[in-house]
Amino acid sequence: MTNVYAQEFGWGDFPLTYNGTGVSMDTNGGVYSGAYQGQCNVNGGTKANSIGLNGSNMYVKFIFNKSVNNVVIKIGAIDAGHKSVYTTNAGTTSISKIAGDSQCYANISGNVLTYSGFTGYVDDRILISSTVSFTELTVTQPADNTDYALYTLYLGDLIVTSPPAPTSISASNSTVCSGSNTQLTANGAQ
Repeated sequence: MTNVYAQEFGWGDFPLTYNGTGVSMDTNGGVYSGAYQGQCNVNGGTKANSIGLNGSNMYVKFIFNKSVNNVVIKIGAIDAGHKSVYTTNAGTTSISKIAGDSQCYANISGNVLTYSGFTGYVDDRILISSTVSFTELTVTQPADNTDYALYTLYLGDLIVTSPPAPTSISASNSTVCSGSNTQLTANGAQ
């Protein structure tokens, strides 16, 4: 049997290194000691010792030592009324459901995730992407959130990105001589 939690990381797992990428975590939440399985049965639910955010004005931030994209968060114990906002430290952040997972009551608008229209508790995997690579991902439950939720970082789908190579290099002077001060500009690099 496959261990569905092998690539899932919660409260006590940080800091960690996964496939050469260092990850640390900061939160004003707490630890939820039990495993949680919601009615949507998404890939085993959330593992024991997940990160619990209790209500509004709560956050969890994941910090990567390399630029990444396509980070997955597992979220559990979600009740109707849940709202979370996903932001990165670079580019425009977008979120989506993982292909193949249940479409379990999630409403997505840009980088905002809400749940409504059910009773009980659900769980999900959310893919977070940005228009450019990033090193920080923050999940915030804003002031109008009315729900407790559990979060884990799921690194099985992590994509580490390299800075783009320059597309061209140009010199500001047409003649380059030994000892002269010439400015080179790399176009296309970030």
